[in-house]
Amino acid sequence: MKWDAKSDIEKSFADQVLRYRLPHYEREYQFALDVKRKWRLDFYFPEYRLAVELHGLIVVNGPAGQGIVRGGHATPKGMRNDMDKLNAMAILKITPLVFSQSHVDNGDAIAVTQRALVVKGWKR
Repeated sequence: MKWDAKSDIEKSFADQVLRYRLPHYEREYQFALDVKRKWRLDFYFPEYRLAVELHGLIVVNGPAGQGIVRGGHATPKGMRNDMDKLNAMAILKITPLVFSQSHVDNGDAIAVTQRALVVKGWKR
């Protein structure tokens, strides 16, 4: 798969999945087709019904020096779409894990993913 600068977070996570020998996953898995949505899961472990969504949020300094989050997931429309997607996953019994770039960078994303897989029956 060709990776571009926009998907560095996905490449980093995919590298960690390979390094830690996690089970088979699918990239950009399309689901909820029965409701005519084009939702895709960044990473989907089908045997375990586990989804990993990576949010590449950007924090910029606001006028008073506070951090302001930007990016598609940080807009009202983006947040509503994320809620709809999470609700659809719940109805379909797909467990969602959602991480930011910092979760991937510090190893929390891969650690939590491993724990979730173990709870769902994965044997290392």
